[in-house]
Amino acid sequence: MRVCALVLFAAVVACGGGATLSSSEPSATAGTATIAPAGTVTATAITGTIVPGTVPPNATPAPSPTPSPAPGGPTYAQLKYRLVDQFGQLLFCDPDYYPVARADEQSLAHQRLPDIQKDGPTFSAILGHLGIAPSASYTPEQELAIYRDWKMLNKLPLEQVSGGFHFVAIFGSPSTQQGTRVDGTIDQRGNVTVTSRTPSGPPPCPICLARGTRIATPSGDIAVEDLRVGDVVWTGDASGARVAAPLLQVGSTPVPATHRVVELRLSDGRTVDVSPGHPSAALSPYAGGATFDVLPAGATGTYWANGVLLGSTLR
Repeated sequence: MRVCALVLFAAVVACGGGATLSSSEPSATAGTATIAPAGTVTATAITGTIVPGTVPPNATPAPSPTPSPAPGGPTYAQLKYRLVDQFGQLLFCDPDYYPVARADEQSLAHQRLPDIQKDGPTFSAILGHLGIAPSASYTPEQELAIYRDWKMLNKLPLEQVSGGFHFVAIFGSPSTQQGTRVDGTIDQRGNVTVTSRTPSGPPPCPICLARGTRIATPSGDIAVEDLRVGDVVWTGDASGARVAAPLLQVGSTPVPATHRVVELRLSDGRTVDVSPGHPSAALSPYAGGATFDVLPAGATGTYWANGVLLGSTLR
């Protein structure tokens, strides 16, 4: 059986909107590195999602104002579709699922449709790209397709530069979650210039920890919710060695009473309950009221939770 080392690295964002965050101002300079655990084990992620609860369905923010392309040329949304058509689907962290899934996506699609329609050029581009004829009403399937494309377009930023727009994004296949990180520019007529292409996995979406998860420290394991800024924990340095470091940040995110967590189980018996938004039938009720994360000082931002090496989402 193929054996693999497990290292979980999460997104370089806090554990969700509305998070409670404590931090200090360290002198340490953060860097990046890949840290492997001491042994090799196989791992199985038993994933789940969150059933609809009482959290308002406003997880996807409205887009901010964007620069306008050249008059008579492709619209801003059409320029983004040019990139998708050339490089493949955008791989991104869906705000309706990360770091905490908040409601049924179909319901959100129906509720957000009036807001989407207010942006006429973008709505027209979405309909055209999906092959949906303009109508006074749309089927649930059409509403969902429109909503998903709208979210994707919002997650593909274009930075205005001389003569066009600069972009850096990961494109690929959502089914395989393998893609290519493309850096380039697109001019106001839709002509694309590629600066670099790099093989890439999916973007690292946030994973937050359940209450009671034990964090390894020089003084023994401590529940994540009991840790404070300045407390010392074990982290990994750039060479993979275990070193002690103070916590720079401690964060938490409120979750509804209907929140459910998923269990990450390693072949040697270690488990950790986390809160990603992947759909599955294997769900565990969670009544902890919040999920948590911490950020140690040092080059990697890693720590051990129930013996499993994780990467902080607070970097």
